[in-house]
Amino acid sequence: MFLLDSLLEDLVSSGFTPVFFSECIPAILEHLEFKKKLVVDGLLLPDGFELFPYQSYGLRKAIKMADSTNMEAPLFFFNFGTGTGKSIISAAGAQELFNQGKIDLCVAFTLSKLKINLMRTFNQHTSLNAVNVEGQKKQRQKKYKGEFDVLVTNYERCHFDFEELSDIVSGKRVLWIMDECQKVIHSDQKATNARKAMDKLIKKADSICWPMSATVVNDSPLNFRDTFSLNGRPRKNILGTKKDFEDEFLESKFEKSFITRKGFRFSTTTYSWDNDKLETIPERVSDYTMSVRKRDKPVASMFKDIDVIVTPIQMSPEDRFIYRKVEAEAERIKNASGSISVCLKNLRYICNTPEVLQFSNDDLSIELCREYPKSITSKYSSKLEVFLDQVEAIGRSKEKVIAFTKFTKLTLFTLHKYLKKRGIKHVIHYGAGQSQLESQKAQDEFKNNDDVVLFLTSDAGAHGLNFQEARYVIHYDVPYSYDLLVQRNDRINRADSYLDGQTSYLYITEDSIEERIWKENKRRKRLAEKTQGVKEYLKVDNDVDLEDAFLAGIPFEELISHYGASL
Repeated sequence: MFLLDSLLEDLVSSGFTPVFFSECIPAILEHLEFKKKLVVDGLLLPDGFELFPYQSYGLRKAIKMADSTNMEAPLFFFNFGTGTGKSIISAAGAQELFNQGKIDLCVAFTLSKLKINLMRTFNQHTSLNAVNVEGQKKQRQKKYKGEFDVLVTNYERCHFDFEELSDIVSGKRVLWIMDECQKVIHSDQKATNARKAMDKLIKKADSICWPMSATVVNDSPLNFRDTFSLNGRPRKNILGTKKDFEDEFLESKFEKSFITRKGFRFSTTTYSWDNDKLETIPERVSDYTMSVRKRDKPVASMFKDIDVIVTPIQMSPEDRFIYRKVEAEAERIKNASGSISVCLKNLRYICNTPEVLQFSNDDLSIELCREYPKSITSKYSSKLEVFLDQVEAIGRSKEKVIAFTKFTKLTLFTLHKYLKKRGIKHVIHYGAGQSQLESQKAQDEFKNNDDVVLFLTSDAGAHGLNFQEARYVIHYDVPYSYDLLVQRNDRINRADSYLDGQTSYLYITEDSIEERIWKENKRRKRLAEKTQGVKEYLKVDNDVDLEDAFLAGIPFEELISHYGASL
């Protein structure tokens, strides 16, 4: 409904006269109510700033849903695009619910590396007291007994600190904010311990649940369905049970068994969805969610454009030699009905630089290093050379750039080594093995030190970080997930971005697995559009649509189903 006004404008400008039936009156009156500017007492924004119209609209709709008696724990899903200000929405919404006397406590979940930033948002922009409880178990137990309005924490704490959190929330009116909620969605997999514990905690309180994410579909509409189970009551999901959902929206599914190199057998399931039927989902959930994308007509003027430029990489003959060796091994295994997942991972490593094979522990990598030691080098890596030259040029222009890679040990650390050799000032950021203090230090140094050109990060940096200071993004390797590609890009394309000419460079090695991954990325984009009823905008220049000769023989849905999660 938020887009109703722009739709009417388009119709009138095209010579049409919109006519509404009487049944539309309640919805139109509600739309007019939601359009009113929301002024939140206690919300502290910089001079001249106020909530954007789409933020105000979404909050009014969510606050109304908080009074709903249709759910035991009212749920409203903020399906807002990355960079649209979900942190401010969280803070403003919590402040307003406190103002209206509807909650006693807010528990705000986010990723571990983002807790400090989210806590700062609450403390700097509201009159609420927000805390982030850290330290050893005994230290945390003591801090939980303190006074606070907002507890900012990560999802895993639900499991590890269940008793302490249970004492805090039991019997209270609690707003549960679930930032990056895709991290606890389990769709067709088993729920994590964190998710199970979170569901139990929600049931112990008088709960209002606000999941937030731009990227929940990924490779399966089941993920979107599970978002509406995040109020701790999955059996009362408005989209039905998982079986109901599959019966209605699936065209087919099949299982296939494989044998690993070590003789173990495993099976996978491949889903094929009915796109026409998926288009009916948005209407069914319209009362419980609001979708916003930065290119939507009423929103577009508030954001800068970001161009995505596909950069084709020509693999050197020396690197192609070792790449073909892995292809030959994969062909042999495929003919024996075995799993080629290890081969596919090695193909990805070689595209980045063969040198990283020496840090892989799988048998194939070890064998390659032993048989072809002169090929396990970065000496001939075209992609590495392009990357170093481009970052160096950006630095000479006094600009900043964010670079992403999926692989920490098997790419990021190697890039770090060669950046240091070139004398390019940069910081590194990654997940496991880097403390929150180190992570925050890297963020702050990149933001505040003009000499630091590059923020080099694993995909741990793809969520929640704001880098308005940077004009460029480099994807050193292409992700399968369209959702992840958008998350990466939107670290620089924020609600308060001020730089024009924002550009994202996507490295794709020609005649390689990376071309097929890029195709899968675009397929998932279309799947997300059908499921959520949104137009996912990605302005791509110089696109490639090539076919890798070896992988062309494998049905891509099968390839992704079997190996996508591990690649």
